Amino acid sequence: MFNGTLWDVDALNNATDNVYANLVVAPLLSPEGAFDNFLGQDANGTWTLTIVDDAGGDWGTLARWDLNITATATPPSPSAPTNVAGTTGAIPDFGGATPVPSVFTASVSGMGSYLWDLDLTTAITHTSCADIDMTLTSPSGTVVTISTDNGGTNDNVFNGTLWDENANDPCVDHLYTNNVTATPLSPEGRLTAFRGENPNGTWTLTITDDTLNDTGSVASWSMDISTLNSAPATVSSTSSNTTPVLIPPGAPTSTSGTSVDTMTLSGLGTSIAGIKLYTEITHTYSADLDITLTSPAGTTVQVTTDNGGANDNNFNGTSWDPDSTNAVTDYVFANLVVAPLLAPEGSFDNFLGQDPNGTWTLTIVDDLGGDYGSLNRWDLTIDTCGAAAPVSYCTAGTSTNGCQAVLSGTNLSASFASACTVTASNVEGGKSAILFYSISGQNSVLWCAGGTSYLCVKSPTQRTPSQNSGGNPGLCDGSLFIDVNNYLQVVNPTALGMPFTAGNVLDWQGWYRDPPACKTTQLTNGLEMTVQP
Repeated sequence: MFNGTLWDVDALNNATDNVYANLVVAPLLSPEGAFDNFLGQDANGTWTLTIVDDAGGDWGTLARWDLNITATATPPSPSAPTNVAGTTGAIPDFGGATPVPSVFTASVSGMGSYLWDLDLTTAITHTSCADIDMTLTSPSGTVVTISTDNGGTNDNVFNGTLWDENANDPCVDHLYTNNVTATPLSPEGRLTAFRGENPNGTWTLTITDDTLNDTGSVASWSMDISTLNSAPATVSSTSSNTTPVLIPPGAPTSTSGTSVDTMTLSGLGTSIAGIKLYTEITHTYSADLDITLTSPAGTTVQVTTDNGGANDNNFNGTSWDPDSTNAVTDYVFANLVVAPLLAPEGSFDNFLGQDPNGTWTLTIVDDLGGDYGSLNRWDLTIDTCGAAAPVSYCTAGTSTNGCQAVLSGTNLSASFASACTVTASNVEGGKSAILFYSISGQNSVLWCAGGTSYLCVKSPTQRTPSQNSGGNPGLCDGSLFIDVNNYLQVVNPTALGMPFTAGNVLDWQGWYRDPPACKTTQLTNGLEMTVQP
């Protein structure tokens, strides 16, 4: 019944309600689960179809499966930062059993509805800065911890501090000096938690002195806010590494407890818009662990240092998400209880704008002896705002001599501002061939009875000039190539779909001669490109 089924979320025939008949294919069904759970993810990478026969006595074969995927991406253009100042006043001394918070406010109006970036500047004088617990609350009610009990007994270290997610100096790890302003710092909690909220309304800076004998005041504080008019279009990709890595005890040498694991990414967009980390780490003393993440560009950000106390396995299933308001330095841990969602100690915004493609490194240092553990899995979920690569789909035919031609390329720019090419590799040598495209969408129809090729595009199609695959007859060393910009601008400026605008979709495929095959031809896979601005 599923021998030729198209599983389409737009279908009205739900798989759980369809009326089935023996030996009759159900041609169009809505899947039992929602494919919309994949929306926003990057399609590039390995997809897995898992089939479980949960009863005995019968068997079958998966003869073929295809994925038809549509993807798009648009870079954001944030506004220039707008500075908004808040109210000022005294910070009274600790008031006994119940500390009295000092509340300061700032009003924001007339800005875009999607907050992209926020920096906080404080001019706070205080004679023992570790007395200060400071939070910032948005108009939507999101509370982010700026600092709790940092700065030691030093005076005035936050008197001129820029709190910036792009500062790679966490306030919890900074080495403070008396009467020396510490700036810039990344706050204890993540200002990224405000991203996407409407910034217009009343913001609240709350400061509590939690120890006796010292006082201070807020001479000034302000926020620099950048916004977008709407949420940016991004493409999300999740990659995993599931090979276990031992975390040895830290003693007797300073390097004996160091474990390093890497993950190499490719095919993603070229500019990071957001990043999340997931870890499955078993360890018998969580506070022994110092964990950092390093990007292909060489930027290293602290995930956690010395958090979790003497508890076991707190990070064995933790999502490190900058949008979380659970600062790892303030979280209340329990033995053998996983902390499921934490904001990292350092700011992942230090990775924004970098190219995610390349080798990422997760480094874990056990800084004390006597306990050990294992890194069992880690994932990276990366949102990019650069143009995603074209998406390969459909199945390439296998020629008489065993060649399976693979189509690849780069996305087209509506303004022809960047190179756009389509290439077929692994083509049988010495064959006449054509590359062609459609603007009507993807297809998946068997090319001919007994063959292995599928027509992957819908009619009508635009053929490009014929070419020879080159290479050697009988070998898979031929190739096809077209400079799409030159074809559309010079060779055929009235080609199908011209002129293209951002968001248009072209589906490409290649055709080449194979005389012994049915229809005496073979086809490549399909390649879908989305036109960029």
